Amino acid sequence: MARTVRDAALMLNVIAGPDERDLLSLPADATDYLSACEEGIRGLRVGWSPAFGYVKVDPQIAALAEAAAKVFESSLGCKVEAADPGFEDPWNSFSKLWVMSFGLRFRGFLPEWESRMDPDLVKLTKNIEHLGPADYAEALALRSVLWDTTRKFFDRFDLLLTPSVPIAAFEVGRPNPDGMPVRAGSLVPFADYFPFTYPWNVTGQPAASVPCGFTREGLPVGLQIVGRRFADATVLRAAAFEQARPWNEKRPSI
Repeated sequence: MARTVRDAALMLNVIAGPDERDLLSLPADATDYLSACEEGIRGLRVGWSPAFGYVKVDPQIAALAEAAAKVFESSLGCKVEAADPGFEDPWNSFSKLWVMSFGLRFRGFLPEWESRMDPDLVKLTKNIEHLGPADYAEALALRSVLWDTTRKFFDRFDLLLTPSVPIAAFEVGRPNPDGMPVRAGSLVPFADYFPFTYPWNVTGQPAASVPCGFTREGLPVGLQIVGRRFADATVLRAAAFEQARPWNEKRPSI
């Protein structure tokens, strides 16, 4: 969304707030997200989860993300503790909710636009045909379980740190990385290379991904910073990690 944390905060200042066209939009408040970036995070309680207890992470990614998490204690004044959120893999709930969302929005466009739509989007949209009301109800029930576990975790911690993704970046234009197949029977036509990010799509919590280093091949690695619901300003404050580990002047060799 932006090349720096402060640019992201400036953008949020513009787009945050109510819109009568969106039933889910929130009331306006007086938060200045750009100013929040200057407030610091000293004293915050931070959980560090390298793998959620079930994700297989590339050793390079794990080492770089862990080094970044340590900066929150050594340089930013936080209390950092290794702690997994405690939930089981929420893929089953997420994939059903994702297919339902895309299917309901886009299936009406298929008769006219299917030949010009992304093939994976078409497949995702059509897979709604494999779901019924009971599947949707089950996905909502699983989401409630995920949220109940997550909210208890954030009673203990202000922030959660994880790797952004468990693998190094793969070639642009590819829907899936080599050697990582789509899950058997999955309704979603993508390999599960984003297990650290979609739980927060389900619970509706703010998260930011900030570069925290580079692999031996020169590929960027991200640190994900997750906050409590509606604590967007705290997440942006925490992204001050960017100042402790500046990166945005680097350019790849082409």
